[in-house]
Amino acid sequence: MGWHSPVTPGKNLYFRENAAEVLDLDYQAAVSEANQITSLLVGCEIALYMANRLRAYTDFLYRLPVTLTRTNFETAVTELYAHVLRFLARAIRIYQTSTTHRALHAFWTDSDVASFEKVCKELGVRVDIEASSCDRTLSAQDRERVGNLRQDLQEVLKELRKSHRLQESLDRFETKIDLDKLPYAKGAMYNSYGDDHIICHPATRVDLLHQIYDWAQHPHSKSIFWLSGWAGIGKSTISRTVAKWVASQGGLGGIDLGASFFFKRGEGDRGSTSRFFPTITRELVSKIPGLDTLVAEVITQDPLIFDKALGEQFDKLIYQPLRQVKFIGNDSSTFIVAIDALDECERERDVKVIIDLWSRLAHLTTVRLKLFLTSRPELPIQLGFKKISAAIYQDIILQDAVPHATIQHDILTFLKDAFGEIRNSYNLDPLSGTPLDRDWPGDKRLQALVDIAVPLFIIAATVCRFVGDSDWDPRERLETILQFPNIGKLEQMAQIYLPVLTQLSARVKNSHDKDKLYEEF
Repeated sequence: MGWHSPVTPGKNLYFRENAAEVLDLDYQAAVSEANQITSLLVGCEIALYMANRLRAYTDFLYRLPVTLTRTNFETAVTELYAHVLRFLARAIRIYQTSTTHRALHAFWTDSDVASFEKVCKELGVRVDIEASSCDRTLSAQDRERVGNLRQDLQEVLKELRKSHRLQESLDRFETKIDLDKLPYAKGAMYNSYGDDHIICHPATRVDLLHQIYDWAQHPHSKSIFWLSGWAGIGKSTISRTVAKWVASQGGLGGIDLGASFFFKRGEGDRGSTSRFFPTITRELVSKIPGLDTLVAEVITQDPLIFDKALGEQFDKLIYQPLRQVKFIGNDSSTFIVAIDALDECERERDVKVIIDLWSRLAHLTTVRLKLFLTSRPELPIQLGFKKISAAIYQDIILQDAVPHATIQHDILTFLKDAFGEIRNSYNLDPLSGTPLDRDWPGDKRLQALVDIAVPLFIIAATVCRFVGDSDWDPRERLETILQFPNIGKLEQMAQIYLPVLTQLSARVKNSHDKDKLYEEF
């Protein structure tokens, strides 16, 4: 008689089923443990980033004089510090338990890390706001010193943000490869190489710029700010000034530059909308965490998206990814998109499409995105705004909003400063051997130029470029402008450009070349 197992068939089945349960529990515990470790690593990376920011804030704090605003800043820093410590203390406490107990009870989830990051961002914004207010009650001397300290703080925070983003980008290498496929309009950014980098003189446009800055910073202001005005009145200079100022904030005070696009007719892609949305997208993905992955998925699924209609480009590259991104923007940063000279877009129907599409972003709940837009008050743009809700945008007509006396003051301030530079530059090596007088060109001539230029800043700028030509004596050039025959009978723009063209043509002897010069001018 052979050997028989004492276990009956029913008991054998029972043990097999229980063994499978045990194995399944072990598997679930292992998976849960791996997921929790991944979440912890993400949380620790965030904590490390915030700890480095706290170090920068603390260095700034110790150098501040004792005031009420310093106390408010210190309180905000302390709350952020305590939040990070609580997170790390909980992590240590959890990971002192056994692996199985920790895994089966799911002490740590992705939502915990997301919640930690969200509160870090909220507290970080509060700290930034308090840091920007630390000079309100100080003397002029202390205010200047604190201003320098705040600039140092901003530089440190910018470098930390770069390092933080670099660490994230290492984990998304394939995403970055896909994003490299994003076409863009070269030269369209506000600070592009080779473009005009002129910004407003610090003592000009003061009230208008403060109004724009207040709109940008206020969390409940309208989502679109439309600044319109005549050609040559200075809209692009204002746009560039606003874009540069917002970019310099770098998140401090709750705002950052999301993207910029400066239209320019006849300058390739800058004169059309074919690369408008891809260019904006390319800039936004570098500022909004998590957006790059979503956009990369769109490119993978639809590699030809860049040649589709504007509506489809907007929906797939901007609107849908922004709706899905897991970045809490309503309680933290506001991203400003600066679009200059929309009237320079070559296809009128595209202008109305852009305004209509952009108005949809006002209803986003994931990211706070605002649009600063400038243009001439041309009919297609006016019609575009009439089709969207007035609750979405505010508008200013530049020549009507700024008092005449303020424009005169601003242009005079600009001319005084510019002619001072012309005088100093010329006197280094005067062509005629006779340097310019210290008070050249004098108040009377400056006032005459102001009268010619008001309200168009472009006329003042053109005068300065013409007079400041290093190949000519600036005294002669200035007199050419002021004494041109019948100048009072000409239209305002012609008062400047006709003597400029006359001076240029005097240097061209061939009649064919003169005709070509006139045509190009």
